[in-house]
Amino acid sequence: MSEPPFTDLFSVPHLRKPLFISLAVMFGQQMSGRYAVLFFSVDIFDAAGVGVDAFVATVIVAAVQVAGTVLAAAVIDRVGRRPLLIASAFFMALSSFALGTHDNCSV
Repeated sequence: MSEPPFTDLFSVPHLRKPLFISLAVMFGQQMSGRYAVLFFSVDIFDAAGVGVDAFVATVIVAAVQVAGTVLAAAVIDRVGRRPLLIASAFFMALSSFALGTHDNCSV
């Protein structure tokens, strides 16, 4: 059995919606600054002057990210993908707003 061509993603109608949803989620993650914040988290914590070492705070952020992933994997079958996706988008927006507000106020 041969594999369908890559162009089927765009030409087959029932494949377009999942493609665009997945692209929108990945675009949302990139535009939220998630990876930039994670990459520069040590510098961000140093600049914020948190009470703990910046490296320890970064490890805590990574641990929370792992715990959230495990929790989402455990809950996804009971709750469904759509409510988790909506909640995730809401918290991405809220986090971006909080980070932007904090950065704007501290300048």
